[in-house]
Amino acid sequence: MEEKIALEGLPTLFTDEQRAIERMKKEYTKQSEELYAEIGRLTTQLAWLKKKCGLATEP
Repeated sequence: MEEKIALEGLPTLFTDEQRAIERMKKEYTKQSEELYAEIGRLTTQLAWLKKKCGLATEP
């Protein structure tokens, strides 16, 4: 009886696991994109503040 239940659930075990992995990959990618966008915004703000305060070093 237990073996039958285990064998019936076996195919969905890997499918569910694969879905969870794909969901985690999507979340990771989304979070990475958001963080890089935030870094870009902060870098721009810092450069603007340095320029306004006269701290910017021109090459």
